[in-house]
Amino acid sequence: MKVETYLDLSFIGPHTKIFKHNDQLYVPMRSIVENIGLSWPSQYKKLKKSFNNCIAEIVVPGNNGQSRRMLCLLLKKLLSWMMLINPNQVAVDKKQSIINYQDECADFLFYYWTVPNFAHLVKSLN
Repeated sequence: MKVETYLDLSFIGPHTKIFKHNDQLYVPMRSIVENIGLSWPSQYKKLKKSFNNCIAEIVVPGNNGQSRRMLCLLLKKLLSWMMLINPNQVAVDKKQSIINYQDECADFLFYYWTVPNFAHLVKSLN
């Protein structure tokens, strides 16, 4: 059974669909890639090469009501993929958001691994 919900990250596209597949949450990648202005063929190759154990081709309902097979990435790996994006290759209106996201992730990881008790504090929030 597919559970459909939405992810609302303005810089990758509003109402990005999320699907449950094999008890994991996946996000279709083509619409995200194209919305931020990247080339789908090159990102498709990158996903197949770098995230091969985290992707699945899932039959999902399209906007027109017809089902179609889409390459989907585990939702928990989406943010890792976004760290690998070259901001100079995205649409001009998305560039600063990608740069800000990557800077914030780098800062968080720095504090997580270098500041005493930071990792414990973050884990206690769950």
